Amino acid sequence: MNRFIKNIAFFFVIAYVINVFTSAVVNPYFGNRYYDAKYRYFKEHRDEYNTVIFGSSRSYRQINPEIFDKLLQENGFKTFNLASPSTFNPEIYQLYDDFLNDTPKGNCKCAIIELLPLNIIDERNIKTAKNNYWIDIAHLLFALRYNFARKISWERKIDRSLSYLASYFYKLMDTSKFETLLLRNDNDEENLIGKRKDGYYSLEKQMEDIGGDNPLKKRRKLFLKNTKALDIRIERSKAEMNKYQREKNVNRVHLEKLLSIIDRSEKKGIHVIYFIPPRLVNYAELLPLKYCLPQDRLIDVTNALKYPNLYRVEYSFDIGHLNDKGADFLTEAVAEKVKKIFDHMESNKT
Repeated sequence: MNRFIKNIAFFFVIAYVINVFTSAVVNPYFGNRYYDAKYRYFKEHRDEYNTVIFGSSRSYRQINPEIFDKLLQENGFKTFNLASPSTFNPEIYQLYDDFLNDTPKGNCKCAIIELLPLNIIDERNIKTAKNNYWIDIAHLLFALRYNFARKISWERKIDRSLSYLASYFYKLMDTSKFETLLLRNDNDEENLIGKRKDGYYSLEKQMEDIGGDNPLKKRRKLFLKNTKALDIRIERSKAEMNKYQREKNVNRVHLEKLLSIIDRSEKKGIHVIYFIPPRLVNYAELLPLKYCLPQDRLIDVTNALKYPNLYRVEYSFDIGHLNDKGADFLTEAVAEKVKKIFDHMESNKT
């Protein structure tokens, strides 16, 4: 039995050493080909941009830098969209932390970061590179603290925390990263960073470019057959806008993280603005942050009463995403709020 335990321990030590070595030399974004391609392109053209967007497909597919910069032309915005599909909290924060560490002071003036609840890791995804490539000890601890600060049952807190621990364990023991020493992510850059090479590529445009009866077209047809799920999200949006109060509902661990990001960004000359996207399943963990963050740090365009175009079927691609016209509306709504923030900042300087 002692020999068996020693062999197991030896195996884990060797796997850990291999992991540490490969993590030091391989591409750190090997599990996220979209972000990898985007960030490589961005770094090569860093001096052409002064604003970045971080988030999931809700930002990648729906905030168009071309329109955004035209509306903010007087404020001198030059934007690159670094958002990528299936990239959630806290992965977004880890990628932004890396970006912040890699950005010279004064090189970037604004970062728009999508605000989402902590991601729930599905059991089938725990072992995947996309799910665990980004996990470091700091964001593992953040996820654990966030889960235990949630207003959910202890059983769910423990279950969700164990999924993050398991994911981190698989990352430590994963030796497949050796492949990335020789192989890079695919170079299909046009499909990853968009035709205008600004990080934006709408679902509708990609569907048209692929042609034929492709998966995106099937996805859209399936949504249009039955749009009742969207009606539910509309009603939830209307009902939840004034439901959550600051002291009772805010997750202090999340708030602490957001304030820390603001503070670190300010030292680099970057004004961080958090963005709550429309069409989420619920807003219980996000709306209370409106009462805690400074007004010039959060954009909320989730109210279906105030922003009906962001919820209409004719401007939808699927349940969670807008088509090209809808994305234009969302871009305009976000740009309008950003302009107010920066105009106010400029007026205070004079």
